[in-house]
Amino acid sequence: MKKVGIVGEIASGKTLVARIFRKLGAYVIDADEIGHQVLMEKDVISELIDYFGRDIINKNGGIDREKLGELAFATKDNILKLNEITHPKIEEEIAKRLKNLEEGGFPGVVVVDAALLCEWEIVKSFDHIVYIQSPQWHRIKRLVEERKFDIKEAEKRVKAQSELAERATPYITLIIRNTGEPDELRAKVMLAWKKIRQDAEI
Repeated sequence: MKKVGIVGEIASGKTLVARIFRKLGAYVIDADEIGHQVLMEKDVISELIDYFGRDIINKNGGIDREKLGELAFATKDNILKLNEITHPKIEEEIAKRLKNLEEGGFPGVVVVDAALLCEWEIVKSFDHIVYIQSPQWHRIKRLVEERKFDIKEAEKRVKAQSELAERATPYITLIIRNTGEPDELRAKVMLAWKKIRQDAEI
């Protein structure tokens, strides 16, 4: 079994790349999906309320992710606190799933889509880290057009991850540049997949 991580700034195209890898035969673990599950845990909700206040609770008693996101990205300390509360649980769940696959004799490539993977201890066990590089203007455009962010919020989210590439550099083995052209991106992902499979001798 070979482990491949996908990292990159917000709206760089990580999820799309992971989707292409899945179609090519990879088993994909989505950190965002796990993160949504973590936000439903009672102890996590309690810690978030203690720090961010009850405004983050929706009418159903769960976390309003949009409101939480706005507050978290308001300051550097806030995003660090959110990560401190949620990321250990996300990393633990990813490690558990990888262990289960390995112990079950999974023979292929496992792709983990996690923006901040390179900041976690688990990154040391990966065979490849694929960094998705996309121009800042394009990421802002995607946030505005696809996720309906206003321009100021989009710029704030992009700025908050401006140091990610620098922190990830020691672990990056492959870079895929996403310019916003779907066919071009798919071709680049297929080339990366070919290299990963060759290295894995699958």
